[in-house]
Amino acid sequence: MKTSPVTIIQTKLFPPVSLSATVLRERLLSSLLKQGPARLTLLQSSAGFGKSTVLAQWRDRLAGASAWLSLDKDDADPGRLLNYLIAALQATGLINGEEAQRCLDGGGQLRAHDVVGCLINEIVDLDQPLTLFLDDYHLVDCPEVAAVIQDLINFSPANFHLVIASRTMPSLPVASLRASGGITEISEADMRFDQQEATRFFLDLRGLDLSTLEVQELNRKTEGWIAGLQLATLSLQDAEQRQRFIDGFRGDIRAVADYLAAEVLSQQSQEVQNFLLKTAVLERVNAELADRLTGAANGQKLLEQLEESNLFLVPLDDVRRWYRYHHLFRDFLLARLQRDMPHQISRLSLKASQWFLDKGMAEEAINYALESDEAHHAAQLLETHALALIYDGRLPQVDRWLRRVPEEIYSHSYRLRSYHCWALMHMGLWQKTDRILDNTERDLHRQQQSHDPLSERRARLIQAEINVLRLANAVISDDFAGAARLGAEPLPDEQEFSYFAGTQANAMGFLSMSRSELSQALAWGQKALVRHRQSGSVYGQVYAHVLMGLSLLARGALRETLELMEAAERLVINELNHHGFSAAMINVLKGSIYYEWNQLDRARDLVADSLALVEECAALDIRNLAFVTLAGIEQAQGHEQAVHECYERALVSFRERGIDRTRLYLGYQQIKSSLAKAEHGTRDSLLTALESQAAELGIDLTSSEPAPPQWNDGHYYRTLIAARLWLARGNTSQTLMALPALQSLTRKAGREAMALEVGLLQARTLLQAGERQRAFSCALEVLEASRREHYQRLFLDEGDQARSLWLGLQQYLQESSNPAPVSEQVDGILAATRKPQPQYDRAGVIEPSATAIEPSATAIEPSGASRSAEDQEPLADGVDEKPLAGSEQTSAHDLVEPLSPRESSVLSLMSRGQSNKQIASELSLSVNTIRWHVSNILSKLGASNRTEAVTRARELSLS
Repeated sequence: MKTSPVTIIQTKLFPPVSLSATVLRERLLSSLLKQGPARLTLLQSSAGFGKSTVLAQWRDRLAGASAWLSLDKDDADPGRLLNYLIAALQATGLINGEEAQRCLDGGGQLRAHDVVGCLINEIVDLDQPLTLFLDDYHLVDCPEVAAVIQDLINFSPANFHLVIASRTMPSLPVASLRASGGITEISEADMRFDQQEATRFFLDLRGLDLSTLEVQELNRKTEGWIAGLQLATLSLQDAEQRQRFIDGFRGDIRAVADYLAAEVLSQQSQEVQNFLLKTAVLERVNAELADRLTGAANGQKLLEQLEESNLFLVPLDDVRRWYRYHHLFRDFLLARLQRDMPHQISRLSLKASQWFLDKGMAEEAINYALESDEAHHAAQLLETHALALIYDGRLPQVDRWLRRVPEEIYSHSYRLRSYHCWALMHMGLWQKTDRILDNTERDLHRQQQSHDPLSERRARLIQAEINVLRLANAVISDDFAGAARLGAEPLPDEQEFSYFAGTQANAMGFLSMSRSELSQALAWGQKALVRHRQSGSVYGQVYAHVLMGLSLLARGALRETLELMEAAERLVINELNHHGFSAAMINVLKGSIYYEWNQLDRARDLVADSLALVEECAALDIRNLAFVTLAGIEQAQGHEQAVHECYERALVSFRERGIDRTRLYLGYQQIKSSLAKAEHGTRDSLLTALESQAAELGIDLTSSEPAPPQWNDGHYYRTLIAARLWLARGNTSQTLMALPALQSLTRKAGREAMALEVGLLQARTLLQAGERQRAFSCALEVLEASRREHYQRLFLDEGDQARSLWLGLQQYLQESSNPAPVSEQVDGILAATRKPQPQYDRAGVIEPSATAIEPSATAIEPSGASRSAEDQEPLADGVDEKPLAGSEQTSAHDLVEPLSPRESSVLSLMSRGQSNKQIASELSLSVNTIRWHVSNILSKLGASNRTEAVTRARELSLS
């Protein structure tokens, strides 16, 4: 299915043309022109406060180049928005935009991040500043658009400035920008006319000889609302009636607008009144469209006349082709049309629908058709276009449209109801889906018992679709028993049932995967591919690829999964050529693999750009995988607040849908990440909080949960949460009792990825329990099993808590002359997790950023890993064969990561009161190296200073 290219409406690339002389907003302009180096300027106020006028005046005074884009609600789509952004920047004559356009038109999943990057790269090379104005942003404010605009803000160079005008507060990181000084805000209070501006407006521009008190009173009653003052001028021409009008003028802005607009309308000729009322149904109007609605041929003449009369008509281009009415004025006209000519609204809307349909603008055609009484026409359009929107992931739009179809038409259309069910089911709204299916099945049964039954073929197809929808709904709602019952009966092999049979196979595949019957899931995926090829459903084929990809991922087959996803991607590019959520699901799987390979930037590009679509309409496993992958990327790059936001956003799915395995899966990932980044000084309080979180998840930390006979997601995550918390508390015996059975269960189920994680946790536990040889054997088994698929984040995500294991294993391998590949793996892990040596300022103070752990954002290069001089020193306690003086009573339970022999030596000299310089001299090391060791000692002992560290060491018999 091909999507039509975006037609650029050139009038949107220029600011609205001034209707007449306007008040020069010197007060605001002076403030704006003097502003600092903020990346974003936001003008936010309700309608009628002159935002567009201020932007246009500011644009005229700016140094450098500027681009303009007037937004409308159709631009609330990232692909369409990016096309317009490219066009707006190209209109400056400075930006070529060809690379960005190629990236945008490349097919497959929309890579908004890359498109923005192409534009930013061109802007960086400009030798002058560039300002981009986005007017009426409230019309497009949604998560998908916000992601594009946030990229523009985040990556903006010093010579780029973004200006947004909006009626509402945009869903952008305004709070963060405020904290960093990255935003200048102009509020509604700033936009109001002050006394001086109101005086200039009435006296200089409107020629009204009002007294200072009269101006003051009007400005007070309108609260500086510019549209209200403009409306007031139309009733102030008669000086004799002026005082009565001012005295009766009320501060209710809507009432004022309605009253004054009525006064304005009544003073127009019948021809103008007729034109205004009939064209009020339009959100934007041109002469040709106006003539279609009015049946006359004077559209252009009347539009120019209205503009010259300053009658709330906003021209959208220099050639006066497209216009729109002031929003409040249009509201009034619609209300008057409804009162005086209610029968006209449907007829006019239908004419508008047909005009837009003739011009190839299907969505606007549907919107106007739904405003008409010709519901059958609207339903016909929906039957033609709804499926394309479903495939494109625009499910809420389909839902909104179908809810507007009159019940008498909706309830008699099996096709509309089935489309509605497909949309709702993919949105996870299975309760609503079930209700519609119940009604549909009941109606089908009644019809077949009536005097006007459907043909047997038609009835069988409708029933097959109902059955498949029920099956898919049961799988999505985790009703696995119901799904098994519903999927037990195969569909006929006939061609006309191919689509439903393919969908049935996909649903059964997801059911098999949830039971960890991975081979069966793959077989169902292959069957789904065959049937969907027969039906010609590319979307169904992509879903089959995704099903098989998830199954292979669970098996730990990363490379095979990637190959499968690349095949699915080629299918999308060649057959669909649009940015639907089919491609988004593929990208989430690809992104999770690149994340595991530690290619974080590549993974982020894939997952972040797909998140909004999969959050709204993808399978639960894909949605959860997307959030957890993005949270892992954020944590690896040190963005703790973003990690929290990822999990909070992901948990919305649980709260809305109530799927318990989502809560456990996300809870496990949160607890694991919290433990990996835990600082020693905050460890007790953190563990208490995490144990409370575990209790809320229904986990009993006082005993081990018995293993079930078959695979169960809940048991796996509950046991693993308990094991990690036991290990963090030093309870290695209980951890070692639980993990072997869990690992056996994962291997029996064929879930190799999970088995690797359990094995790694088991190795850490064995080392902490003092069973050094068993720990290293276990770790080596995990490394060998993971090496072919190049697992990396599996090891890195254990955080600094696992460093003792890798240091010990490194020495063990050196002593045992183990094969190079495994040794290189260990070297690579240590290189990627090494704490950088702290940097000092001229006063000798540690710079905070220099001591933070910075996980590598690039792939580990095992063959290139090298060990620093610090790593060459004797290793951790329990690893080096030589016992440490004074450390006989120290066990692995005392510290999460034991002190190295060098740190023990430094600690011993610290306890004697020696300075860093004296210790450096005695140990023949540099002062900076001693400072680094001291910093590590403080961290491991949970101490804030040297004295506290020495006291803590004595309590542990370390000195």
